Amino acid sequence: TGDQKEVFDHTRALMNWRKSKEVIHTGETLHFIDRDNTYAFFRYNDTDVVFVYVNNSDETKVVPWSRYKEITATLGEGRDVITGEMVTMSGAKVAPMSALVVEFQR
Repeated sequence: TGDQKEVFDHTRALMNWRKSKEVIHTGETLHFIDRDNTYAFFRYNDTDVVFVYVNNSDETKVVPWSRYKEITATLGEGRDVITGEMVTMSGAKVAPMSALVVEFQR
């Protein structure tokens, strides 16, 4: 069905991206436990930073970038690894029961 294909395409894109990202395999991890059924973490090394924001709530959430300033202070725009769209550190929204994965270069 259309929904199954969408899930398959999403998963395939994420897994193929992940294969070639050294930061995912050998980088450091920094966790942020948020309120309101959300969770965020970063994987990082000297050259790359990957941000994952999971929204497990029933409503759209705006990413609270200021909460992560200890790691995001020196970062510019990132790229959504699924859509390829640029992500800025203002107003990024994450739909209910979904996640945002953003890669940054240092």
